[in-house]
Amino acid sequence: VSVLDVVSDIKTMVTDYQNQTYLIDSYYRWFYSAYDCIEDSERFSQVRERIENMYSFTYLQKATPKWNQELTDNLAGDTGLKRQEDFYRNYLKAYEGKNRVIVIISDAFRYECAKELMERLELDEKCTPKLECMIGGLPSVTSVGMASLLPHKELQVDEKLNVTVDGENCGDLASRDKILKTQNENNVALSFDEIASANKGRIRELLQKKNIVYIYHNQVDARGDKPASENEVFTACKEAIEEIHRLIKKLTSYISAPKFFITADHGFLYKRDKLHEFDKVSYDRECCTYSNKRFLLTKQKINELGMKSRLMAYMNHSYVTTPVGADIFKVAGGGQNYVHGGSSLQEMLIPVIELTTNTRAVAYDYVDVVLTSVNRKVTNLITYFDFIQTEKVTDTMKARSLVAYFTTEDGEKISFDVPIVANSREEAPEKRTFHEKFTLKSREYKYGDKYYLVLADANDEKNILQQYEFMIDIAFVDDFGF
Repeated sequence: VSVLDVVSDIKTMVTDYQNQTYLIDSYYRWFYSAYDCIEDSERFSQVRERIENMYSFTYLQKATPKWNQELTDNLAGDTGLKRQEDFYRNYLKAYEGKNRVIVIISDAFRYECAKELMERLELDEKCTPKLECMIGGLPSVTSVGMASLLPHKELQVDEKLNVTVDGENCGDLASRDKILKTQNENNVALSFDEIASANKGRIRELLQKKNIVYIYHNQVDARGDKPASENEVFTACKEAIEEIHRLIKKLTSYISAPKFFITADHGFLYKRDKLHEFDKVSYDRECCTYSNKRFLLTKQKINELGMKSRLMAYMNHSYVTTPVGADIFKVAGGGQNYVHGGSSLQEMLIPVIELTTNTRAVAYDYVDVVLTSVNRKVTNLITYFDFIQTEKVTDTMKARSLVAYFTTEDGEKISFDVPIVANSREEAPEKRTFHEKFTLKSREYKYGDKYYLVLADANDEKNILQQYEFMIDIAFVDDFGF
């Protein structure tokens, strides 16, 4: 993904982020997840520093100002996305008084994490997931985001960040349950932990004859918002993905649960390095009614360099003022690496996974992956090959997880495994291609011997899907590969 030529057209930025740019945030998260597992991480300090600089300066500090430059008070009009405030009307209104629908709201479950969950769901033959995106409101905080997701006619946020829907407080589980029941007495709000720890009988008791079920999950924000644990936020992302996936499997096996929606209240920004003073934006405290690291509430529009003020319809004549870049305001208190409340893509793009499950037997097949590189000779320990997913994923053509590797004629593995996840729904074949790197083990290869490139089912490696005969012509190498 090229990060140097970030387009300034906001609708294109949104489309690009949904299709590919989100991967920059994923790669950054995956890097630190691996880096934090290394005991002697000092050996990789230069790599870490390079990645940190690329993410912060080459990407965030270029993309975020361009996004803010284009984003006016009319968030939905600018981006072409549905508003988070209309979530209930757009997605749930049609289910009122009908079949059970389960809504899982995960605090700070940002778009790139939803993409990863989506990939897992696509590999399950009982699941048909679809991922969309909404634009969150400002400030991008829990109180505003959670209120936006509830059924309501009017959302109100005052200058001290007190939030109400239709005049009712909605900051805790009990008040949200009351608001849902105002719509329909068979609606319910539950905590994720209560459902996740419940046995089959208890789950049936909690969900029997229920219509719209909101389940509140708090893994990412719970860890990120505390200075002592904010650097565990990427671990929390991984756990959130696993926990939500596990709960979906559990519920579908215990009760009739044909429809799920998985969404979030807001996203977040996270950078590992401590911020310097020049990353912190100064402001006039006198003009603020509320201040936070990523936003200020002000009575007047602020025309200072490095800030942008927007007037939200629900803000009662207060302006939400945010840094133009990925930096923060000079506000007292700990926790600087994990922040939200501001106006970046990562904080404002809200995922919505619509999941249809089918526990009955369905007629389906799996997509195929084939080698497209024509060369059948390997001359280096490190070599690249191209593959294509032969058909797109549909309701009857399921995604497949594969592993590719080289073997001898006797079946001995002579390369490291290369995972391939074939889950593309793209119509155009050129968008369903994979360019993969293979690293052969340092050993003697006999010219004239037969070797094979194998594509196997990742869940059952005995199930060999494709096998291609190769010749390996590499001069004898020592243990270091030189």
